[in-house]
Amino acid sequence: MKLFIVFAAALLVVTALPAQQHWISFKAKHGKSYATLEEEKVRFQIFQDNVLKVNTHNARYEAGLETYTMAVNKFADLTQEEFGAMLRRINGPIPKKNLTPHVQSVPVPEAIDWRERNAVSAVKDQGDCGSCWAFSTTGVLEGQNAIKNNITVPLSVQQLIDCDKELNQGCNGGDMVPAIKYVIKHGLNSETEYPYKAKDGKCRAKSDSVVQVKDVVHFQGESALRDTVGK
Repeated sequence: MKLFIVFAAALLVVTALPAQQHWISFKAKHGKSYATLEEEKVRFQIFQDNVLKVNTHNARYEAGLETYTMAVNKFADLTQEEFGAMLRRINGPIPKKNLTPHVQSVPVPEAIDWRERNAVSAVKDQGDCGSCWAFSTTGVLEGQNAIKNNITVPLSVQQLIDCDKELNQGCNGGDMVPAIKYVIKHGLNSETEYPYKAKDGKCRAKSDSVVQVKDVVHFQGESALRDTVGK
């Protein structure tokens, strides 16, 4: 009995060590620090819960029950609610007046993958800033620029955050429609000219825009989506 108790205690220590080491490595890699010991305890528990979710999901993937894998990233010490709050958009309807209606103009192929034509820009990290609306806007424009002009230029998300203030709210959320309306009026700098800071700042837009937009098309429904993607 004593031998079993000693073995069980040793097993608990060995099991706990990798979790602590993983936590220490996580904090070092992502520059994490916490105001109090109590907060760190809370974050460590959230981290462990998220690691368990990742491992459980990946086990299902290995068993052929999932189609993608997951990994621990810098958001692993956040709850789902906290992470979701970073990705918010403006609540309520966004005015869509004066938008060109969708009209199918050309036949579309049965299948198309714009990644194979270098028309899909790389995935980016928005950090601790609710700027998904701005990333969505630049992603669309980067793709259209690549398709139309055969050139891939990363566009400035930060310019939209800092300068598009008529309806959008920087790191506190926004929407693509007013963002594209801003680009129609003012153009958009490149990411190199106006790099991303993941925080609100003073507008520093330059006059030498790398893209200009003439119009934005509002459409609804799967058929309209198919026609637009297929062009």
